[in-house]
Amino acid sequence: MEAWFASLLAALALPQFGLSTVFLVALVSATLLPMGSEPAVFGLVKLSPELFWPAIFVATAGNTVGGAISWWMGYGAELVYEKTLNKRFENQALNWLQRLGPKACLLS
Repeated sequence: MEAWFASLLAALALPQFGLSTVFLVALVSATLLPMGSEPAVFGLVKLSPELFWPAIFVATAGNTVGGAISWWMGYGAELVYEKTLNKRFENQALNWLQRLGPKACLLS
């Protein structure tokens, strides 16, 4: 396991892959994993100062694409939820709230 992790880190080393690594880190951090892409951008700019603006543009593109993917995932989840929603239970809950009104809100 340790050797696999070391080889993965070696494959994603910034000087070798540079902007593609920044794009991938920005994309993943905007979609699935709660991490930031700033350390990758900072590391690339520290190693290659001439890549400052390209790194900023690539990280922005990765975050934008990641945000779009997250939006589509949420939209798809909403469509699935709407298809599987049981209207009977929703109507019962609305009737209960209309009947109890502010008392139900106070208890919530």
